[in-house]
Amino acid sequence: MDVIAEPLTGEAFASFGEVIMAPRTERRRYFKDALGDSRADVKLRCWVSRIAPAQTLPLRCEVMEHHPCGTQTFVPMSVSRFLVVVTDSAPDGGPDAHHLRAFIGSSGQGVTYRANVWHHGMVALDEPALFVVINWKDGGPLDEKFVPLTEPAIIHLPQQSDGGP
Repeated sequence: MDVIAEPLTGEAFASFGEVIMAPRTERRRYFKDALGDSRADVKLRCWVSRIAPAQTLPLRCEVMEHHPCGTQTFVPMSVSRFLVVVTDSAPDGGPDAHHLRAFIGSSGQGVTYRANVWHHGMVALDEPALFVVINWKDGGPLDEKFVPLTEPAIIHLPQQSDGGP
């Protein structure tokens, strides 16, 4: 299955979570769905992830992950462009590989995945990236689940006018 990545916008990403961006005019911007978990005794965890740029494109997406009970947020510290791949659950509860969507984020953008949204690991495109990651964990089986796709999805970047990615 081939998927063409599209620009990351709040409207396009809304069914999967929120796009984190700085306020344009107001002093603060609150994100209503950015942090949450349905389990009572989990703790909020925070760490920094360094993500190497993709070595080959198009991206071969073979494994998806999700956090059944809680959100996961990626706040950029240093990033150029990055790739976000998401989908909803299929009727069997696994990732719905036939409805994958891919988004290209840019400097100044981050994302929050809603609980139970299937996603590929974050992919840096042009240079190494640093993200603060905020996630709920209790060390149990509902922290995260990884599932291989029955057949890989190939994620393509749109072609620029000069023929390059």
